[in-house]
Amino acid sequence: MNLAAIGAALIAAPLRLPAALSTATIADPQPGQALRGVVLIRGTAQQPAFDHYEVSFSYEPNPTADWFAIEAAGSSPEQNGQLASWETTQIADRAYQLRLRTPTSDGGAPLQQLAGVEKLARNPTRQP
Repeated sequence: MNLAAIGAALIAAPLRLPAALSTATIADPQPGQALRGVVLIRGTAQQPAFDHYEVSFSYEPNPTADWFAIEAAGSSPEQNGQLASWETTQIADRAYQLRLRTPTSDGGAPLQQLAGVEKLARNPTRQP
């Protein structure tokens, strides 16, 4: 096999991560954390058959299982990086769930993690 053929084979081969590196983790914000304004969502989204990742939110509780995308899906694996930026000033003050999902390119079950957070008013009023 010549070098050109080896190079072409390497480029065409999908990147495969060891199963031990499969993870969908929201590192920040932390579960139970109070949020205001623009919130940076950080974490890790990677697995051997990575296709993309999705960051979404829902009301807490979520009896209808409805989720709302925060940003367009991420197309590259992330490790301890920024997954999304969430503008919370246009949503009500209440409890929410964050969800990170990593669907696979081979039809396998997506990894996901949930984190409960509390959105607070921009200028909370103090109680006497």
